[in-house]
Amino acid sequence: MRWLALLVALSACSEDEEGPYLDSLQPFPCEDNLDSQPVFTIPHSFDRTTLNAVKANPPVFELTGPDGIEPITVEFVDSIGLQIIASSVLLPDRDFVLDLVDRAGLGPDTEVPAMFPARFSTRNVARVRVVVARAGRVTISFSQPLDPDSVPANVMIPGSTRAAQYFDTDFHQVYFETADTDQPITVTFGPGLRTAGGLLIAPEPITIVPRDTTFVAAGCFYE
Repeated sequence: MRWLALLVALSACSEDEEGPYLDSLQPFPCEDNLDSQPVFTIPHSFDRTTLNAVKANPPVFELTGPDGIEPITVEFVDSIGLQIIASSVLLPDRDFVLDLVDRAGLGPDTEVPAMFPARFSTRNVARVRVVVARAGRVTISFSQPLDPDSVPANVMIPGSTRAAQYFDTDFHQVYFETADTDQPITVTFGPGLRTAGGLLIAPEPITIVPRDTTFVAAGCFYE
């Protein structure tokens, strides 16, 4: 089921791609219920020479909240990638934006996914951030993990004979299959849908065209 993740991947690099690149930001943009001191990770493809050059002149990121710019540190961790670490505790129920404000040593040749500025929050909510449908195969990405046991009975799909499934990827995906049609359907959610932490949620109904739909919530990212 690897293609499930590819449906909502931030970026994909072909086998014959050349040049250095930054990969997908983790957690995924529009993540809610962030840790109070989050660590953002960006894998990269740098060889040792490129990595040393970037370490000597690292890119500049800013994490901005309602009270202004939050202190962060940027580190390169072997086998993990570039890490952006909040230096102080983020208050609950706040919205934050992470932005790349200066490429610095990344230079013009490093490919960077167009995901900045990326929106996050410390609010304990679960919102729909990306919906992708292709040929009757549908994924719905939520902004925090769901309780897998609550999904099958609480995601109602017109015309489908199979219950929705939950995949605990970085994208917190609900997946289902329905008829490959150009006729719109409306997916609704039952009162028992809840997050992994037990919060009951009530997403608005979603109308999609199963053959081809791409929905990206404001401030989120899909490529």
